[in-house]
Amino acid sequence: MVEVQIRSLLDSVPILLRTAPTRAIRGHDWNHKLIGLGWKEATYGFGAIHFHDDDLDDAAWDTDFEFTVPVDMRSGAYAIEVQDTESDLKDAIVFFVRPKEVRPQAKIAFVFSTFTYLAYANEHMYDETKSTHISFPEGVQLVASDNYYKMVRRHDLGLAIYDLHSDGSGVVYSTTKRPILNVRPDYIHWGFQRPREFSADLLMVGFLEKLFGDGYDILTDHDLHLRGCAALSQYDVVISGSHPEYPSAESLDAYKGHAKNRGLLIYTSSNRFYINNLLYN
Repeated sequence: MVEVQIRSLLDSVPILLRTAPTRAIRGHDWNHKLIGLGWKEATYGFGAIHFHDDDLDDAAWDTDFEFTVPVDMRSGAYAIEVQDTESDLKDAIVFFVRPKEVRPQAKIAFVFSTFTYLAYANEHMYDETKSTHISFPEGVQLVASDNYYKMVRRHDLGLAIYDLHSDGSGVVYSTTKRPILNVRPDYIHWGFQRPREFSADLLMVGFLEKLFGDGYDILTDHDLHLRGCAALSQYDVVISGSHPEYPSAESLDAYKGHAKNRGLLIYTSSNRFYINNLLYN
């Protein structure tokens, strides 16, 4: 589990927070003078913590194996396939490899929308008992694929930003430190009846591979967030993922810098850049 140390009410005994409860909640001293102010601007009023029985920041699974990325491995989206020897059930654990160095032949970069993947990670919008469920138009039916049954079965793997906690409050944190069952190469969305987010983005990768071979690189939202404009400096063309709705201020600055340097951005989504994310280690 991830532990965060804070000060107690007496400001003398440290408290360790586990499983990422929601912080900066309105406390006993909040009043009308704070209307319009957020916790970053206020000096009081937001000291409460909201605990949920389904909070999760780290699934804390044991390590069964490790994989060392070869030094000459191309940037891209990869998966390690694991199989149960008794039932023959399989899964594919996805990981990303960023470009190790500048490659003069790579003038195109495709950006996987990894922040969006986290926003929808293990979402439960299929659950008709929840107020967050998606209602189907007439004639549209739920696709009960293997991916769908995995998500229904594994409620212990945390929630998406679109879900609600068991007490009805909103979810504000999403973590990579768990299996994310809808980030899989073969994922078919239960409602849209087609690939979505990561699995949809792989279609663009296949297109680029066919047209340009090794003349393109793969990046992620996390790369743009951490490296800023430098992540895009070598590329003439940058292509967004199919659903890049959830950037951070830093990744938006990277796109802005790319455009300022007269780079071309191909935005492939019907959604605009919208929600501003904050990233924590």
